[in-house]
Amino acid sequence: FFEKELQCTTALYSKGTESDAPVLVYNSGRYGAPDGPIKGANGTARVVSGAKLEVTFTPPSLGIYSPYWIVDLIGDANKGYQVSMVFSCNSILGITEVESFWILSRTPELPAGVTYESLMEKATALGIDVSSLGVTMTTQGGACQYY
Repeated sequence: FFEKELQCTTALYSKGTESDAPVLVYNSGRYGAPDGPIKGANGTARVVSGAKLEVTFTPPSLGIYSPYWIVDLIGDANKGYQVSMVFSCNSILGITEVESFWILSRTPELPAGVTYESLMEKATALGIDVSSLGVTMTTQGGACQYY
């Protein structure tokens, strides 16, 4: 939901210093247009195991974390992966579930040979029902005023 109406979105991950916040997260974007006002959210993440993390945008002491599972990486590990695919599924009061799926790229454009369609096919092959997900496309690249 955070990304809705945002353009030029970025996600910055950095090493934290506290044991309850080993990873600092800052998600941001420009509201409404590539030169619009900046909207950002600070959060923290902790590693559960392997590529499974838990992320919160509330104070860590509240213990409200969401799963953040890196389900695939694209690119050369030695050069730093270029694209990651991330899935999350949250139970809301045991009544319903909310699923989210993100494609994160190190660059504004996907690498050569990688398409949105191929990533959706890969997600489907991994068991993610992409047809049930709402899609939020964001403008990236030339017109964006990154900071």
